[in-house]
Amino acid sequence: MEKPCKECPHLIRNRHNDMIVEFGERTGKKHNCHMTEGKKDLWNVKDKKLECYGSKTNSSRMVG
Repeated sequence: MEKPCKECPHLIRNRHNDMIVEFGERTGKKHNCHMTEGKKDLWNVKDKKLECYGSKTNSSRMVG
């Protein structure tokens, strides 16, 4: 994704989105955008174009 979607779990905080973000941080996994066809397999990032923008930026902040 080029920019965050309107319901990006890294920007819109609620119980469900917090679970996605916390699981990703705890396991070190990136995830697909849940607003596109990537939602069918949220944790299996095969196509970088479907990767969640927030997941991408968070993982780049963690490295380094």
